[in-house]
Amino acid sequence: MREKSKVIICDDDRNIADVLKIILDSDTVDVQVEYHSSKLLNRIETERPDVLIVDLWMPEIRGDEIIRHLRSRREYDNLNILSISASIEGGSISKMAGANAFLSKPFNIEEVIRVVNNFIKV
Repeated sequence: MREKSKVIICDDDRNIADVLKIILDSDTVDVQVEYHSSKLLNRIETERPDVLIVDLWMPEIRGDEIIRHLRSRREYDNLNILSISASIEGGSISKMAGANAFLSKPFNIEEVIRVVNNFIKV
């Protein structure tokens, strides 16, 4: 039996994070949520996810700072990162930080599922 793919979602907006967890959690995907960006890096180090979904604009540590930090470390070269934001500049900020993909809020649920499934090759 194949091991489940692991996804971590980090968004300080609990409603968005919880909806993403509901739509992505399945028999083949284990989804975990972290609401506090200050706890995210430790969580990633412990859990070793296949995919990270991270909001760009959060209190404590911004999503683009987290992405830059992860991209500076070779052990996270295979981590697929989807950044999300309501910001007009979100796409360019995400690309410069090193995210694999970007979706603007409000996002289309089918698009989120498509991007994550593409990352984990479902």
